[in-house]
Amino acid sequence: RIVANMIDSPMVNMVHVSTAIHRLARLRHTLDDNTERDYAATLDNLANKTETLLDDRTGGQAIANIFWATAKLWPRAPMLQRLLPTLSHSSKWVAGGFSPREASNIIW
Repeated sequence: RIVANMIDSPMVNMVHVSTAIHRLARLRHTLDDNTERDYAATLDNLANKTETLLDDRTGGQAIANIFWATAKLWPRAPMLQRLLPTLSHSSKWVAGGFSPREASNIIW
């Protein structure tokens, strides 16, 4: 509900959306079919907002976190899969600046 309420705010930035996606992935074991169905529109809006905000200024940590979270949420939030081409493109700009942990999150 928090994500649904905040997603349209002009104050929301890449830190907010990457944190939201990351937290959802950490809590993925609590997602069931009903929750997935009830919040499908919110997840779709989150994916849309993320696509809008991803650019060549996006930091390595945000990109790595979203890559990792997308992999973890793959079966429960397929709408996030569409972020992969944009994430791949954005990661080209920061590839040399990834920390070892960020790089391993992407490869994982």
